[in-house]
Amino acid sequence: MKRISSKDGGIYERRFFGEKAVFDPARLRVFKQGDGYQNFRFCLDEVRREQEKVGWNPAVPSTHISQYLFEKVKADLAEEHRQKLRLYCAIGSRLDYFHGIDGFFELNDKIFTFDIKAGSGSAKTNINMVIRKQAGLYRYLRQVSRLIAGALEEK
Repeated sequence: MKRISSKDGGIYERRFFGEKAVFDPARLRVFKQGDGYQNFRFCLDEVRREQEKVGWNPAVPSTHISQYLFEKVKADLAEEHRQKLRLYCAIGSRLDYFHGIDGFFELNDKIFTFDIKAGSGSAKTNINMVIRKQAGLYRYLRQVSRLIAGALEEK
């Protein structure tokens, strides 16, 4: 059995969000050099503002996996909330680098964060869910869609 490497995680992230949906790698180098830390809220706002620049539409996910999960979550929401659901890509952003979040769902100012992993590595504590590459992925996504929708709609 082939060992899972950190490269596999990047491949799975691109499979989930697409090849183009990534923040500027030059900025990531700056973050790694110790410059650019911002708090969680700032990073969320930055990701929201820059979706068009990274080639991602939060209302219309563009890959098969992201579309599938988005539509399943949407179907599990009350009808009056479905059109407000958004899925944001944070791959390569400050939110990803400093807070470990690859993406998040948003509905009426509530967010549900996730990290995409190919292996069994641990996630940071501010993650609501880790989406791992696995056999039966679509069955798993169908199951977690109810959890995500429930978390976004709870009072």
